[in-house]
Amino acid sequence: MPKKSASFYIFCAYSAWMLGLLFIRELPDLSAPGFSYREHIRSHVHLIPFTTTGGFLDLLLHPHRYLSWMEAPAYTSACRHAIRNLGGNILLFVPLGFLLPRLFPRLQSLKNTLLCTAAIILCVEILQLFTLLGYFDIDDLILNTLGSAIGYGLHRLAGRSEIKK
Repeated sequence: MPKKSASFYIFCAYSAWMLGLLFIRELPDLSAPGFSYREHIRSHVHLIPFTTTGGFLDLLLHPHRYLSWMEAPAYTSACRHAIRNLGGNILLFVPLGFLLPRLFPRLQSLKNTLLCTAAIILCVEILQLFTLLGYFDIDDLILNTLGSAIGYGLHRLAGRSEIKK
């Protein structure tokens, strides 16, 4: 199977998996007393960079600040959530940065790949927000784009090893 074909099928499988991961979840109870679509949207938008990420990093790097008032099991659970959020937001988008330049000649430069992935991620964030399936968090956009930059770097490294063969 040619490399481009394999990359295409991997990209399709990755895209389907990501769509399921990002969009197949339970909606909030729209019939709950006091539910307001407008308030839900307003409370699910985080536009100040590094607020979420900074909180997670503070939790992980300064346990003494939290263990003074949190019980150890709650702190451990919060740390798992922080690691899952930070790591997941980066790792889940590494394949996008790796596969896009392999499939699309116009995305051979880092700039073009990052612009494309940032646009895709921005669309996902907006869709999650307005379909009530998640938050719009600028930190997610930053971490996801970082993940795609790592994927692009891996693509470049893989290209160099293919040339040496």
